[in-house]
Amino acid sequence: MSERSVYLYVNNSKPYFSKYLNKEVLLVEPEFKGEITLRKIEHSLKNVKPLILSEFNNLSALSPLFLYCFNEDKISFQTFFTLTEAYQNLYPKNTEWILKNRQTFTGSYNYIRNRINLDEPAIAEDGKSYYFAKNPERSDAEFRVNSVIWLINLKTFEAKLFSNLKKVEAYLKSFSPEMTLRICGYYKDTGKIYKNYLFISHKHFIKVMSDASKPGLDKLDLKDVLVGVNLNNFIDKLKSILSKEKE
Repeated sequence: MSERSVYLYVNNSKPYFSKYLNKEVLLVEPEFKGEITLRKIEHSLKNVKPLILSEFNNLSALSPLFLYCFNEDKISFQTFFTLTEAYQNLYPKNTEWILKNRQTFTGSYNYIRNRINLDEPAIAEDGKSYYFAKNPERSDAEFRVNSVIWLINLKTFEAKLFSNLKKVEAYLKSFSPEMTLRICGYYKDTGKIYKNYLFISHKHFIKVMSDASKPGLDKLDLKDVLVGVNLNNFIDKLKSILSKEKE
């Protein structure tokens, strides 16, 4: 058994055949307390039915900005921006091993990628089952670590989520031809306003606007939050957070 695949059998009632001992064994952590349960090990995904979600008419109704992770009821869910983020959340122990040994997540997160939009759950390290789904139009290549950004319109008091700065540039260029990627990058995470707009990374925005972290939320109405003196307070708080991040 490779060191990388050990986590699949640890605290799992599914035995592993040891060639050294010439018999099946169970792998249980010394500090583990509780009843071990059976967790599926990777197997063929042939003839698996497409995933059907009762709360959505079809997969196209999902926001293309998120990778959806549904619980066993296929109703409640959490969301991620990247496959790596999802893998780190569901497989913390194996993630620790990957980072410690300076490996990449590419091969590991294929376990999740292969199940997206299929009625076949991914079994997490804690034994729970999760179903993954995404909008067919979603392009995973658009998302990078910390690339997700909120564009805040201080005239309409609306905040809109984008996968990266290029998407922000394309959106603004449609009615502001002078907009460039360089301008977007210059104002990003500075707290400075450019023509009634603020450019704030998701990881910073959720610290001043907790609602922005809600699963599947890609738009926010900020009228009640930013009107009048609240706007100055918001920007001051935002600049304070940004300055601490740079220290």
